[in-house]
Amino acid sequence: MNGKNSAKNTIMTVIFVLLLGAAVFGGYFYFKTVSDRRAKEKAEKQKEPTEIENIIAINLRINYPETARSAVKFYCRIIQAIHNLGPTDDELSKLQFQLRELFDNELLLKNSVTDQYNALKLEIMEYDDLSRTIEDYLVDAAGNSETWTYEEHNYTRIIVNFTIKEKGSYGTLYEEFILRADEDGRWKILGWRRVDKDGLPMK
Repeated sequence: MNGKNSAKNTIMTVIFVLLLGAAVFGGYFYFKTVSDRRAKEKAEKQKEPTEIENIIAINLRINYPETARSAVKFYCRIIQAIHNLGPTDDELSKLQFQLRELFDNELLLKNSVTDQYNALKLEIMEYDDLSRTIEDYLVDAAGNSETWTYEEHNYTRIIVNFTIKEKGSYGTLYEEFILRADEDGRWKILGWRRVDKDGLPMK
């Protein structure tokens, strides 16, 4: 009897060890699978392009904004990225190139690449010193814009309402954009200026 009990105990011990081993292996496999999945998800998330990369990747010579409003909206999107996202010098240069694609030839002639880049750097420094960010922007509805023709060129006027945060306080800034359609019908920014909430020039 003792021999049988001993053999039975040995078998039970072996079975218990096997079950324990299976549980340990199963637990290891489960946690490794979960860990690998999380690591993969994290890696994929890190690979997602940033807002700056998304802006730079757009080829405006092929996919130019179809309307004056969308051209101004893209301009605002670039400006917001420049002032809020801390671009590197290389990124700033590429964002500047995107801005220049939106500019009318007349405006380009008045703003060299070097002068514009230096002006952007100074603006970034000013925003940083004032802890200022562009929280949001609202482009005039299509029905509110004013369009006219002068010397066979089409022009339009669009107001943008910027929400600015500065040292914890919020304020509103209005800017008037004038755009002119080029020979291909693409709306190009001719210039802009500060205005009040009624669209009148700031004194």
